[in-house]
Formats: sequence, structure tokens, C-alpha cells
Amino acid sequence: MAESKIGKTPVIISIVAAGFFLFLLALKMEQKLTLSEGWNLVTYTGKEQLASDAFSSIEDYVVIAYYWGADQWQQIVSDTPMVTGMECHIQVIQTCVWSF
Repeated sequence: MAESKIGKTPVIISIVAAGFFLFLLALKMEQKLTLSEGWNLVTYTGKEQLASDAFSSIEDYVVIAYYWGADQWQQIVSDTPMVTGMECHIQVIQTCVWSF
């Protein structure tokens, strides 16, 4: 006996909806990254925001930070826009957790 494709449609829609919900939830979750004392080469994976906000959890530990842009390392300052995928070179005075 042939199985009806109509009966499977609500299940497929439910699976797609659940997957989309989990995707949205992951976007909203706070990202955390452990930085070791000294220099750290990391990729920023957080939401788009100014460096002053993105670095607020580690501002007491950062000596200096750079990002790769325009074919050279450029210093990150408070009004630098942080975007997902940005390569960062960050020097910290002690191991810390960067939450963004």
C-alpha cells in the first residue's frame, strides 16, 4: 500500500520549524572564549557591536588588541565595530574569559 505524502508534511514542517528555532536561539546565546595570559589570536564570533561593548567583560585585562583589516593589523579602539569573523590579536595580563 502506498503511503500518503500529505501525512508526512506536518512532521517535516515541525522539524524545519524546530531547527530554525534552535538556530535563532544559538544566535542569541552569549559567546565565551578563554584567553590565556599573553597574546591570543582569535576569531570574534559575537554579534555586531562596538569594541567598548564587546570587550566589557575583559577590559581590566586587555593590554592592547588588534584586528586584521585593509591588509594589515589595526588597533582596536572603543568605537571599532566588531563583526562576526573578525580576526583579533589580543594581549591580556592574565587568563580570563571573554564573554560577548
